Amino acid sequence: MDVMQTTSVESAGDWSSSMPLLRFLNDCYEDFAADDGGEVASYIPEITEHTDQRCATVNGKEHCARVIQTNNVDVDDRGYIYIVDRANTGMHILELTGAARQIANWPK
Repeated sequence: MDVMQTTSVESAGDWSSSMPLLRFLNDCYEDFAADDGGEVASYIPEITEHTDQRCATVNGKEHCARVIQTNNVDVDDRGYIYIVDRANTGMHILELTGAARQIANWPK
């Protein structure tokens, strides 16, 4: 796994401690700098008979495919994730489990 080398904002000098945004970013960096675990959860809905075909022209030639285009996402206070696909695949209600739920710190 490639790991990008980063440096704390604090190394920019003493001026960063007097600026709230830089203090916040530095705190985030300190909290997550050691986290190299990567992705903990993912979900891609299956293509259905309702999924629309999408087309794009590349180098003058049209290419079409039935693809998932989920871009509407909401989460409620119970930890349910609601996603809606704009290619007519439908709405899906998801629930995190296992390590992903623990990381999100949602109620059990």
